[in-house]
Amino acid sequence: MADEQNYKSYLLTFEEAMNNLWDTEGRVLSYVWAVFINTENKFQESQATQPSTTDNSSSQGMSSTVLHSCDAILSAFSLSR
Repeated sequence: MADEQNYKSYLLTFEEAMNNLWDTEGRVLSYVWAVFINTENKFQESQATQPSTTDNSSSQGMSSTVLHSCDAILSAFSLSR
């Protein structure tokens, strides 16, 4: 698009991003990062403990796990969904 001719994006580590954000933006990034890490850990745990299947039952169970994890993280940040 014409208005994006000079657009630049940068890939930063979590620490670099935190150093370049204001307080509220940093809190949002911390929250999102915590959700990502928690979800990734739960996914790895579910993959390690569940036998290989061809249906989506593990994905559906994972959605419930992610929601419960999000609730715990929201509580830790005193936020609500």
